[in-house]
Amino acid sequence: MSLLSFFLRSRLLLIGLGLLALAWLPIELYIIFGPADGNPVGLGLLAWCATPFCFAMIGGGIVESLYRMRGSR
Repeated sequence: MSLLSFFLRSRLLLIGLGLLALAWLPIELYIIFGPADGNPVGLGLLAWCATPFCFAMIGGGIVESLYRMRGSR
């Protein structure tokens, strides 16, 4: 089993990655399709506030995977 597939079995890691993508998607879509002179403060705050929370979940998923890998040896 490859290391990447071992990490991607962690539900916490997958939830963290999904929430990170969902937090950044609105501001990215606004940058691409929104008006050139727009000011998406709310979307920026959403991405700014969600990013540390998502990184904590991703880190927890990595730690969980490492413990599982260590226990399976």
